[in-house]
Amino acid sequence: MLKQEMQYDFRKTYCQPHKRIYGAKERKADADELVLTEGVTISVNGLGQVAQVAARDFAAYLKTAFGIQAVLTDAEAVITASVAPEALDRGKGYMGRKTTVSEKGVKIEAFDERGVAQAFYALEERMNVRKAPFLKWGVTEQKPAFAPRMIHSAMGLDVYPDEYLSMIAHHGYDTILVFVRNESRSAHKNVDFDDLCRRAARYGIDAYIYSYLRNYVHPHEEGAQEKYDAVFGDIFRKHPGFKGIVFVGESADFPSKDPHVTALPHGQDAIDGIPTGKPNPGWDP
Repeated sequence: MLKQEMQYDFRKTYCQPHKRIYGAKERKADADELVLTEGVTISVNGLGQVAQVAARDFAAYLKTAFGIQAVLTDAEAVITASVAPEALDRGKGYMGRKTTVSEKGVKIEAFDERGVAQAFYALEERMNVRKAPFLKWGVTEQKPAFAPRMIHSAMGLDVYPDEYLSMIAHHGYDTILVFVRNESRSAHKNVDFDDLCRRAARYGIDAYIYSYLRNYVHPHEEGAQEKYDAVFGDIFRKHPGFKGIVFVGESADFPSKDPHVTALPHGQDAIDGIPTGKPNPGWDP
């Protein structure tokens, strides 16, 4: 009989990027594999919070998956990471990374700190597939197919706890979408946007506004640019942590100039209680 699950119970286990891998101690490494052992050292010396957070995450992964205690150090280490754009082939820009595994250790060279983080997550995935703390020797170069790669929260509307931010970073997302109705309110609740932007940035994730900002001025009307600046620009002045804005027609509600349709916001078809008799065009643009 299936266990009854209460509403939102899935949140308790959903945000667990690391799980115990059983039987790892019984598995044998191949001759061309690096074996990570107790006390393995990790260095991201000189790098900022995104790389530091990812390195600590990798250490937590080793502990959870295999019971291996890793040591973060600023000295020479078995696993080292650096930002070295010149080490990558042409075209390996934003979040690009090169990972070299040899009998001596692991060397990560990335275009930026987000690339460093993604390299660590990729190492975790390789060991998940291998089901052991073994890494095959060789050179791997990777970069995202496109950016930004955006996602809404699967935890609930604009619910972004740190654990969920960590998990989506593991899956390669670099941007979250946040509904914004005004300077402090999301779609249905108040949100500390500045705190959310700061927390997301720790995982190499940008926050984009998904516009619910109401604006009923047509682009051709006099003073439209000033109105847009007051509505949209003011949000970025008050919350500079946001990296961009997304306009979706059904949410933006720019009015239409077509005389055959109503210029009323979507969902309204009457003026002073009197129907206009004109269809709503949906959205413009």
